[in-house]
Amino acid sequence: MEGGQMIWPFRHTEPPKQPPIFNFEITCDNCDARHAVTDPDLDAQIQRACTQMDQKMNDLTRDFGIGNGLGTWGYDDDVGMLEFRFPDGGIVETPLSYIGSWFEPRQELLWAWANPHLDPARTEVASHCYDYGDANNHQVLMSQPVWCSLDDAWHLAKLAGTLAEVEGVYSAPIDENLRFFWAIRDPKWRVLQ
Repeated sequence: MEGGQMIWPFRHTEPPKQPPIFNFEITCDNCDARHAVTDPDLDAQIQRACTQMDQKMNDLTRDFGIGNGLGTWGYDDDVGMLEFRFPDGGIVETPLSYIGSWFEPRQELLWAWANPHLDPARTEVASHCYDYGDANNHQVLMSQPVWCSLDDAWHLAKLAGTLAEVEGVYSAPIDENLRFFWAIRDPKWRVLQ
């Protein structure tokens, strides 16, 4: 099991009021160069998604303690669980569902749907986001990688979680350069024997 100290799971960020609201760059299919993406419809959807997901995350903190800064988190790819352990011995589990990873040195988000090292059954939330992007021509949701700040990576993860109607989104550093984003689906207290 990999994991670490539990942290506050999301950022409350105030998006700019003037376009461009979010700053994403993707690789152009025509020239293989990085280009900024402007998508006002997606910007508006991200804003709504962030508001909805922030409320869901507040509810998870209230109901389960996830993100309260106490305890530890861990994930087991073999078992397929993300868990949160608390000082009182309580453990909350949720099925493991990857959204993506953010690599700090290059400021890039890699969607889980394109990661060949992940079990496709554990990338459903990211795949749902890709399908939504494909159906609505939102290039940022179908591109790999997406160059963006950590705040904007959070915004995309919250959008993915909202589109898939999950209970929340959690992110934590895996090492000094890499951070994973997971969906929280169907969290439950583990019954101790």
